[in-house]
Amino acid sequence: DASSTRRHKRAKAVAHFKAINCKSKQAHERGATLRGTQEAKGPTMILSVLTALLILLIAYWWASQGLFDAFIHFVCVVIAGVLAFAFWEPLTVGFLLKGGAFDGFAWGMSLGGVFLVALFALRFASDFVTPKRPHLPRWVNLSFGSVLGLLSAMLSMGIILIAVGHLSTSTELLGYTGW
Repeated sequence: DASSTRRHKRAKAVAHFKAINCKSKQAHERGATLRGTQEAKGPTMILSVLTALLILLIAYWWASQGLFDAFIHFVCVVIAGVLAFAFWEPLTVGFLLKGGAFDGFAWGMSLGGVFLVALFALRFASDFVTPKRPHLPRWVNLSFGSVLGLLSAMLSMGIILIAVGHLSTSTELLGYTGW
């Protein structure tokens, strides 16, 4: 019946996470640290630098768009994040875990996918509902728009990095070697 199938899928998901945790403990026993197995220099900083640059680029974009647009985008990011974290587990366990090769990618793809689809849908709907923007002084748009843009960027990149972290691939990403 359907409830036993869900229990079976949930048990498989728990076993998958226990296996990942076991690998993490083994890596830690071999000397891996929280920052990875390499020193924090050279190629290991690529992911951090790229993330910081993307956050600054997104913040600049929303600062140049103005306070009103930055506020709308911030609200859309928060709502999309809430929806993504609310629905990614039921979506993954209920529909995506089939026991195949995609299972290792299902968790990350569902979180990132739900977040991006919700964000684009909310942005489209909010732009459709609010076609006119208030005219504010340039310093207000830049200063307060940049703060909201920075918050939006940090939340967006954080959710995307969490989604990437849930992809069961190599422990190395852009020169950073994790657990």
